[in-house]
Formats: sequence, C-alpha cells, structure tokens
Amino acid sequence: MTFTNETASGWQEQALDTPVAIAANTGYVVAVNTGSTYYVATNNALVSPVTNHDLSTSVGSNGLYGPVGSLPTNSYQSTSYFRDVVFIRD
Repeated sequence: MTFTNETASGWQEQALDTPVAIAANTGYVVAVNTGSTYYVATNNALVSPVTNHDLSTSVGSNGLYGPVGSLPTNSYQSTSYFRDVVFIRD
C-alpha cells in the first residue's frame, strides 16, 4: 500500500484497503517500509506500557526495524517508531 496525498510535514494517515479483525489477548505488529526516507524514533519510549482502555503496548525490545520487504526483527534501546493504529469498535 502506498501513501497518497502526503505533505512535507505533519501527521500522515493511511487507511487499509480491507479492515483487519483483531482478537483479545493477542500481540500484533504494525510494520511500515520507510525505505530511504526519514522516520521518527525515540529511544527508551517503550520502557513503560502505554495503555488506552483495553489496549496497551508491550514493553521492552518491541520497537522493531529491519530490511525493507521483511518482517522487522531488530530492536534498539526500547525505541518507539511512532506508528499508530486507528481502532473502530463494531
């Protein structure tokens, strides 16, 4: 999927072509290929959980990165790469 109508700065949002159903008590990975573009990262941002109602982040080495085209598996200092997911409750 490719972002459309991007701007040079500010928040970018991309809707999925098809919604993804999620299940309780299950971990998920949100992955984005940045290629050779810029990205935002904050070291030690995942040392403590971030919780919003029934959803929360895992703590520790779960902010992952890796080569383009593969599932990310590398981590560095509990870094967050700031990918948000919009959830819609049915």
